[in-house]
Formats: sequence, C-alpha cells, structure tokens
Amino acid sequence: MGIVYQLPSLVDEKQLQSVVRILDATLPSSAQRGVVFYLGQTRNGPPPIDDVEKIVGGTIPKTYRRVFHLPFTSRYVDPRFRLDDPQSDQVLRPYLDLAHRLECKSVIVHTGTNYYHPQAILPAGTDPQYQWGNRSPAQLEQSRRDVYRRLRSFAVTYPFSIALENSPFPKNVGSAGGDFTRFFLNPLATTEAQIKDFVAYAKYASRRLGVCLDTNHYLRMLSTLQFYDHQDPAVQALFAAVGEERDSSALLPLTQHLLDEARLFVVQFADNTGWHPEKKSLNATAPRTHAHQLRLLVDMIDSHPQLVPLSVEVDEMDYLDRPRQQKTLEWILSGVETPLTE
Repeated sequence: MGIVYQLPSLVDEKQLQSVVRILDATLPSSAQRGVVFYLGQTRNGPPPIDDVEKIVGGTIPKTYRRVFHLPFTSRYVDPRFRLDDPQSDQVLRPYLDLAHRLECKSVIVHTGTNYYHPQAILPAGTDPQYQWGNRSPAQLEQSRRDVYRRLRSFAVTYPFSIALENSPFPKNVGSAGGDFTRFFLNPLATTEAQIKDFVAYAKYASRRLGVCLDTNHYLRMLSTLQFYDHQDPAVQALFAAVGEERDSSALLPLTQHLLDEARLFVVQFADNTGWHPEKKSLNATAPRTHAHQLRLLVDMIDSHPQLVPLSVEVDEMDYLDRPRQQKTLEWILSGVETPLTE
C-alpha cells in the first residue's frame, strides 16, 4: 500500500502549520500525509495537555494521519515514565485518552527503563536500584514482563496502535561531555535480539502492538557494537545491558522481519554518522553515511502491502522552514541513492 509521509512537530501552532505547508508543497496530490506531534521530555514533570486538542485540531487537517509521541525520558531516570513501574500507568493514561480524542492512528512510546552507568556517581537521593548492576537477573526479567504487560494493557484498551520505539545506544551522548560514566543503559528494545523478543510477544498479545523503528537509533547502536572489546572499562561497562551480543542484524534484515510479522507501525527516518569514543555529540542527519541502505529501506516499505507511516526525523536548527527535512523528503521522493550533504 505504500508510505504515509510525515513530519514531526511540537504542539506549537507555527510548527504544525509548517508541517502542513511543506508536505502540501512537496508531495504529489495522491500521496498520503500526516504528522507526529510531541509534548517533549519530562525533565520538569508530566507536560501539560491544556489546549493540545484545540491547537492540533485547529491546525492539522482531518485528512492527515495523526501520530502522538508520548512524553519520554532520555537523559535521566524518572520512575513515573518507566513502564515497569505501576505509577507510569496512571501518569500516561491522560495522554492516551488525549490521543483517543484526537483520533490518532498510532501512539509512540518509550520503555523508559533507563539505568545509570555502573560506574556513575548517582545524584543525591537516587534509588540505587536504578544503577545498572544492582538489580538481580530475576528482577530484570520481571521488569521486562511488566513493560510488555503494560504495553499490552494499552493496546487492548484503546483503538489505536501502540508502537514501541527502539532505544538509542549509547544514551545521553550530547550531555555527557565525553564522560562515559554519564551515559545511560537500556536493556529493552535496543538491539536486534531485544526488538525481536518484543515482536515475538506482541505477535500473540495484540494486533495493535508493534514497533516504531527509529533508523537513526538503530544505526547508532550498530556502530557502537563495534567497540564491544574496547579497553576502557567505562566503555566496556556500556555493554553490560547488551549481554553477549557482539554482532547485530543490519538495518534491512530487521526491517524485513518487522514487515513480515506485520509489526512495523511507524518509521522514524534519519541517518546517523555513528558513535565512537572520541565523539561528544551525535545528530540525526539526512541520508549520508548509510544512504544506500536507507534508499533500499524506503523501497522495501513502499512496495509492501502494509501501509507504513514514515516520519522524517532529521535534526533541525529551524523547525519552521525545515531545510534539512525538506531536502530529505525530496530525496525520498526522488528515488536516488546519492548521499546528501549539508
């Protein structure tokens, strides 16, 4: 059935208007289009939902497919947004109810199961259970089951699909300043094996439970696995949540697996130049380093019977004119494999 072309936006009237303007100007009239809207991270607590319905409903046409990215934690630990913590159910339900009222087709969610690096100095007052190495294997297994069951409870309660986004690895690169002990670990939905484990559960749990494949996150993870045997103990410790997995599937075989299992619900599309220990920042880029793979991924999705939303999630400095996202969208439509440059 092909692709639903989407752009991301905060719940901001001008940003949402730019999504509509750019997609309508760039896409052929027959192309399906949509928006992924965010309320952002949760550093200051659960983001308010006041006026969200009014802003989204008054800005995004009814013909646009709406996908809601739930609030998430990325650079810290917040038990309220950990899906293995019972309080996350109460915290997230108002956002899921909002997605229902806005007639969203999908909701994207993170596991929230971040752990501090084994060698990290914990912030004052932090529960030691949130540092990797302090939970037993049995407790980690219970955490995994709790996350899966909570996702299933969402999927069987609401009429939209629940798409679990794969986690980046490592996490918190931009804020760590090169200090590896300030990175976070996530043992769920990061590597190929972890993603496939979830898919095996989702296949029998609910037809509305699947995956949001973030290509930028997955390509970063693949590049990081190359340093599995790095001599720095702080780098070695990053792989504690990965276990013995040194090699992982390339992007295309994983994509094909998700399509074959009918569990590819959303693609967040961007390239990544790869992590190495000398890098102190990472960005989601236009197709550059992995342009050939990303072209094949687009073709794979476009020719598949399943309709898949593809959101261009390239980082921008300007989220009104969106020059990088526009160039990437044009690249997707063009059919070329030539890497894009800044």
